[in-house]
Amino acid sequence: MVGACAPGPTAPPSTPSTSPVPSLGPTATARPTATAAGTRAYFVLGSGARTGLVPVASAIGAPEDGPESATRALLAGPPVVEGLPLPALRTAIPRGVEWLGLNVDAGVATVDLDATFETATDDGLPTAFRVAQVVYTLTQFPEIDAVQIHIAGELVTRIGPDGFPQDRPLVRADFTEQLPALFVDVPAWGSAISSPVHVVGLANAFEATFELRIADAEGRALAAGSVTASCGTGCWGDFDVVVPFTVQAAGPGVLQVFELSPRDGATQNLREYVVTLVP
Repeated sequence: MVGACAPGPTAPPSTPSTSPVPSLGPTATARPTATAAGTRAYFVLGSGARTGLVPVASAIGAPEDGPESATRALLAGPPVVEGLPLPALRTAIPRGVEWLGLNVDAGVATVDLDATFETATDDGLPTAFRVAQVVYTLTQFPEIDAVQIHIAGELVTRIGPDGFPQDRPLVRADFTEQLPALFVDVPAWGSAISSPVHVVGLANAFEATFELRIADAEGRALAAGSVTASCGTGCWGDFDVVVPFTVQAAGPGVLQVFELSPRDGATQNLREYVVTLVP
């Protein structure tokens, strides 16, 4: 996993400015694929109301290694990076889950995991999160649209301690409750980005508008501006933007997305991704 990724900012970046960035606006976007964005494994970032899935750049295998490699990266757990001031990555998947097999037929991936996948954990996260991690990790591949989970070779209709329902193959749209209000799918947490960076994701934001900022380790803004998703205020919209920035030397940085309160302009729904900035 991303054990060698940059250690991120040494202090929280300041409140972003809103100077305009070119090419920010709504576009229809396809689901980002592993081939286009590198292999990602999906973990959990944040706490409380900010808890949600996050894609993490995987150093285990390349896109051409396929879904099996990505699943093994997921089961291995998130990277541990010391000294980060940002919320730690975590996983809802119990330790020690064994991968038993994977088959893809007509767009449906059937992944077979051992019974450990259903055991209770003390992280306070419902089973929906661990299932969402599997579904998102596998559906990054263009040949996979939906996922069925087998436990020890058997299809189960209820998964985990709280009986998450699986009465059909599961798709990404089944897990919007496991997403943060502002979900960046590309670039991944822990990835290296260069200018211009392609930023793709989903948002459920007031009037479909939120802010995007790229900052260096000292919190200096390298790019900042407003993004408009394809839908907002109670609905999920796509966003797909290209953001130029300038950096003189490679080093740690952060990509932020957040909303400004219509009442007082305060920052809310802040989401921060550790990245490596590359000239």
